[in-house]
Amino acid sequence: MDINLLQTHRTTILLDDVWNRGKFANDIYFSFHAAFNLKFRSGEFLYNGVFHENGSFSSPSPGEITIYDMNKNKISVGQHGYGPGADFSFGISLEDRKRIENGFYVKYTGYILYHYSKT
Repeated sequence: MDINLLQTHRTTILLDDVWNRGKFANDIYFSFHAAFNLKFRSGEFLYNGVFHENGSFSSPSPGEITIYDMNKNKISVGQHGYGPGADFSFGISLEDRKRIENGFYVKYTGYILYHYSKT
């Protein structure tokens, strides 16, 4: 799908795919992709993993995914996943389908803002 949802800190969050998983999982599953537009010499970006000073890397931090309907009422999140890269995904019960049909809000707290510069 690649629907552009948000551009901030040279990071674009895209709605990558939506699956009605029906009886298999009894949910609607949403997948989001983070794309980066990095500058060569310096810049910033959002990422949900940890880069250590020694050059090592820790896998994505799960953070918290919270969903709200258009009236800002919380909706329960079912199954969720992280990766590859800075991507994340989650499912919403088929019972909540009516609550999201006119849109919804996603709050994801897993991203870390990184600043970088070439030395």
